[in-house]
Amino acid sequence: MIRLSFIALLLCLQLHAYAQQVEKHITEENVTRIISTLAADDMMGRSAMRPEHIEKATAFIESEFKKIGLKPLAGTNSFRQSFQKQLIVPENLEVIINGVVLPKEKTLLATENTSANFSSGLGMLSIDYDSTIANKRQTLISKAFMLSRDTSAAFVIVDPAYQEFFGELKGYFGKRMLNNRKGTKIFVIGDKNIQTYSVKATQKIESITMTNVVGMIEGKKQKEEMVVFSGHYDHIGIRAAIDGDSISNGADDDASGTTAVIALADYYKKQKPSNRTLIFVAFTAEEIGGYGSRHFSEQVNPDKVVAMFNIEMIGKPSKWGQNPSIRI
Repeated sequence: MIRLSFIALLLCLQLHAYAQQVEKHITEENVTRIISTLAADDMMGRSAMRPEHIEKATAFIESEFKKIGLKPLAGTNSFRQSFQKQLIVPENLEVIINGVVLPKEKTLLATENTSANFSSGLGMLSIDYDSTIANKRQTLISKAFMLSRDTSAAFVIVDPAYQEFFGELKGYFGKRMLNNRKGTKIFVIGDKNIQTYSVKATQKIESITMTNVVGMIEGKKQKEEMVVFSGHYDHIGIRAAIDGDSISNGADDDASGTTAVIALADYYKKQKPSNRTLIFVAFTAEEIGGYGSRHFSEQVNPDKVVAMFNIEMIGKPSKWGQNPSIRI
């Protein structure tokens, strides 16, 4: 019993010493500086869809990696890991039903085709109002996305009860990533009494550059094996104003995780080099489909990754409650 108590005491002392060492290098002051910078209004919500908005965050993380003393990935000369993606961008949409031109705020085109021209042949679907469902917003958005995945061409008649959330739906189906979806849906607010109609629309395809930020600490003995620490630094950008504030700052999602990645990079750089190579990566485009992490995974040999810690939303307790399987 005395021996077990002594061993437990030694373990406690070792853990205490380790905690003191961590606190010496990962300070509240530095963590506050990083997360406050990433979540500031001048970062414009860090939308990966707006390169001119997310660039400031990219440059900041890059400068932190350089200041810490990380190296670019082997075979590269930059912390930036850039790639190209294509967007579909709406231009014009005119919907005429029973001889009446519908207002723009009551129409929405969901297709990846660059043009649409219909006066016949469209099916008829609907999103009906159900008074027993309290969350009208979620009902509209979930049903609209489900219908948009269908490959047919159809009108989707949306009950006027959903008008207050229709603008948000238009935002989701506005400028967006190409995902090789074949269907065409025309969402309209109104009733189902459609005798005649015509739909004319044009869209264009744009190519944009997206950028992960990646640095490493090379290992000593098993340098070909990698341990990855990651988090995404993009957020959802600028949205409809709430109490006059339209910038979605994303302090928790996921400036908190990105801050942890930077802080851990700084900590491990100040320790003795590990046997394995440590990779630190801030992913872009997580909010719109995980394109940054997907691109990163194609640049490294997965067989050489022995462990990965993806750090997501650690800035405050989860609003969904405790979850034993929550991501670190």
